Amino acid sequence: MKNIKYYVVTCLILIGYTITSCSKSDDTPEVGIQQLSLPTTLSLAVTNTAQLKPTTSPVNITRPYELRWSSDNEAVATVDQNGKVTAVSAGTANVRTEVYENGEPQKIAAATVVTVKDFMVLLDATSASLEIGGTRTLKPTVTPEGATYTLQWSSSAETIASVDDKGIVTARNVGEAVITVTIKEQPAVKATFSVQVGAGKVNPGAGLGDIENGGTW
Repeated sequence: MKNIKYYVVTCLILIGYTITSCSKSDDTPEVGIQQLSLPTTLSLAVTNTAQLKPTTSPVNITRPYELRWSSDNEAVATVDQNGKVTAVSAGTANVRTEVYENGEPQKIAAATVVTVKDFMVLLDATSASLEIGGTRTLKPTVTPEGATYTLQWSSSAETIASVDDKGIVTARNVGEAVITVTIKEQPAVKATFSVQVGAGKVNPGAGLGDIENGGTW
């Protein structure tokens, strides 16, 4: 009988402890987000993207929430619901994120001013003369700095002067050609280089006459 009473008392104590523990856990208030921050500014070149990562506080948030993103000028910059910004055209836009709980806005928000710039490309020279077989490496400068881009090179006359994907121009035949470098992401942005290809130096050799005296090569 004593063992039965001991067992019953133990069970009651355990049940009471479990109920008390659950009750205390249920009574603990959830911690909601109180503050949200983003970088104040962001600079991008046309077609480039950036991922915005907001900072929230406090660190121990337990109440569920969602962030909703928007741009006040989607012709300049768009943003998806993960905070990824895409630059569309030159200008400025305000990208904003706001906290929602159970579908209701919480009047907690943050914004970033996004400045989008057009690409610019310049070459280290605008023209040059080359002899057949000669080469010239063109060095482009692209702005804004840090932007992601792809350069595309072309020649108006490949048989006179060709260019590879590193900007190395090779003179092939007598004549004139225009080398163009274009920003793939913004094809209207380009720079040109004119190359005049001559026959090169010729050694007349012995017995071919003297030009000054009316001889021929």
